[in-house]
Amino acid sequence: MLRTQSPSLTFILDSHTTDHRPVLFMLDFKPIRDKSLGTISIINYDGLDKDMEQLDFTHVFSSKDPESATNNLITSLSTIINKNTTVKTISKKHKILKPWISPGLLRCMRNRDHLHKQQKADKDNEILRLTYIRYRNFCNKLLKKIKRQYDTNELKKAGTNSKCLWDTIKRISNTKKTKFIANQLLSPTNSPKQSCNSVNTFFVNIGKTLADNIRCSPHPTGCSNPPPQLSNTPGSFVLLNTDENEVLGAINSLRPLAATGWDGISPTIIRKYSLILAPILTHIFNLCLQNGFFPSAFKKAIIHPIFKSGDRSCATNYRPIAVLSTFSKLLERIINNRLINYLETNNIISPQQFGFRKNISTVDAVLKLTNNIVKNINSNKKTLAVFLDLAKAFDTVPIPILLTKLYLIGVRGTQHNLFESYLTGRSQMVKIGHHTSDELQISYGVPQGSILGPTLFLVFINDMCNIPLKNGTIITYADDTVLLFNDVSWANLQKTAQSGFNVVANWLSTHFLTLNTSKTKFIPFSPTSANQPKSPIVIQAHSCHDLLLCQCPSIDRTDIIKYLGITLDKYLNFKTHIDMLTSRLRKLMYVFKSIRHSAPPNVIRTMYLALAQSIITYCIPCWGGAAKTHLKPLEVAQRGVLKVATKRPILYPTTKLYKNCDILTVRQLFIYNTVIYQHIHTPLFETSKRRKDLICNTPLPKLSFTKRHQFYLGPKLYNKINKINFVFDKPTFEVKKKVSTLLKTFTYDETELFIK
Repeated sequence: MLRTQSPSLTFILDSHTTDHRPVLFMLDFKPIRDKSLGTISIINYDGLDKDMEQLDFTHVFSSKDPESATNNLITSLSTIINKNTTVKTISKKHKILKPWISPGLLRCMRNRDHLHKQQKADKDNEILRLTYIRYRNFCNKLLKKIKRQYDTNELKKAGTNSKCLWDTIKRISNTKKTKFIANQLLSPTNSPKQSCNSVNTFFVNIGKTLADNIRCSPHPTGCSNPPPQLSNTPGSFVLLNTDENEVLGAINSLRPLAATGWDGISPTIIRKYSLILAPILTHIFNLCLQNGFFPSAFKKAIIHPIFKSGDRSCATNYRPIAVLSTFSKLLERIINNRLINYLETNNIISPQQFGFRKNISTVDAVLKLTNNIVKNINSNKKTLAVFLDLAKAFDTVPIPILLTKLYLIGVRGTQHNLFESYLTGRSQMVKIGHHTSDELQISYGVPQGSILGPTLFLVFINDMCNIPLKNGTIITYADDTVLLFNDVSWANLQKTAQSGFNVVANWLSTHFLTLNTSKTKFIPFSPTSANQPKSPIVIQAHSCHDLLLCQCPSIDRTDIIKYLGITLDKYLNFKTHIDMLTSRLRKLMYVFKSIRHSAPPNVIRTMYLALAQSIITYCIPCWGGAAKTHLKPLEVAQRGVLKVATKRPILYPTTKLYKNCDILTVRQLFIYNTVIYQHIHTPLFETSKRRKDLICNTPLPKLSFTKRHQFYLGPKLYNKINKINFVFDKPTFEVKKKVSTLLKTFTYDETELFIK
């Protein structure tokens, strides 16, 4: 079977040579040669300026209906933008592949190649061979020299423009990612329109299909809506009107080069004419807030399938990325700021939720998990963590249940009508290349690619974070959920974990969220292999009535798992994670080797901090206290990157290397980030009540295992720093400066001694 529309001939050879008969086919096709590189849209801003000045928005200001006012604004802007836009086709012959190659260099390269052909034709001619080698070496050196001069000039031209600078860096180091178009989803048997429609149908029905599977499952709680939970909210959510200053602030926060929605009005145009559009948008947004209505023009999304992994022709292996109207993002930002302020002021969001919250990051979530594990092990308790995997969590949120939860936390009246209008009546179309599908209505899920979507998901999943579990803790970062259990023995822990897991699985079932049992894993943690459970632990994902005849699938046990970018192992020694970081760091040597001859030292340092040090410092308070033997390969890789970047020899002294580069070692980066984290999270009381050598209470370590983790090292290192230089009552920026200066004076042995 051939997946092609070209004429073909297939046949089987009846041969007695082997038992397997060869299958042959002949394909008759003519490759299509596209002589163009595509099209670009060019906007005549001079003409657009005149049309914007002459555009009359009286009909928009006079309208009291947010729907008609929005449509009139979009129609007026789209008309003048299309009028001043021309589409130009770029021919391949006009593309400059290497702008640094001049006509003289081109003649030099052709002469080199001509000599090479002559030398190959007459291999015994020694004079011709030497002539070719000398000319080749001269030509190649000249090419390298001129290319490096060109790259250096381009980096100087970029100056302080960070985007232009990084575009140049990616071009020089050959690390610029090519834009991928999901052409494999265009079926050869169907027209492009039909293929886009089938992909769109699949994405639209994801949530409904998964919810129907739960609704029809034998689990008794999967067939009804969850019982309403009473809210302790002291007041009600109020949406106050916006003003021009707030709208201007929202416009200025737009990324100029962000994708454009279905209306064709780009963020660049909105930012350029912000002073003209701000009063009009303020009027429309206030109409929406007062009437509790979200315009239908703001609820259309263009879906771009982004490949994840697996078969490229299968839609299940693509992530749908939604691009909304820019005006929709502005209104959502205004509403989202008010909703977040209400949730945080009234402490509605659970402290166990770390995702999409201000001043809370993945570091807090990972430290919460690892510190609880270390605390339990230090108290001689058996510890087990279940890492849940939810299938398409954002796409399967039932809108009626979400609206009920919003009502229970105090979003009522006109405000509730606005969220109901926002969540219902949404539509989407899939775009693959130049082909676009028909619009389809969405009945499930919070809008992805939106600003309000993540906050609404936090409201939806908030009750799960507050479920009381016996000897258990729930830690969530958006939909990444961990259930952590502890008990006095492994036998008791299995019962505790199974009971707690059943409660959470039941909550997920009643809220129509699908638990992916094949990707849900659990790890029993212990300091050594001798403390691991001797008998196998079994945790089942029950969805049956009769537990005696249960044939429900079991959750797989694993020794290593990746959580929020950190690789956790059953001994929590982070050796696997450090090996992975070492591998990533070594791959950067090529990047620095390709650019070190062109970039000045300040650019090289900026690149190191952005590419290498950012990898090292991610969640370093969690794993940076690992054993010296585990950490050494990473330190060697760090020094290797620095030597390559600064053109130092391989035997260059380590002390001089760090001093000349003005860079901290891996262990010093751990101390620095741990002290800063502890400083930020240590409550500030009166200084007179604090002993300078005992700012934080250090937990008593019963095991040497405990002494390698932030649970113990955080307070200890902070106390040591304050004993040397009292920084407890200082602002964070001053603490950073003082700690960094102090650590740069430490030798390798002094640094290791400091954490002991």
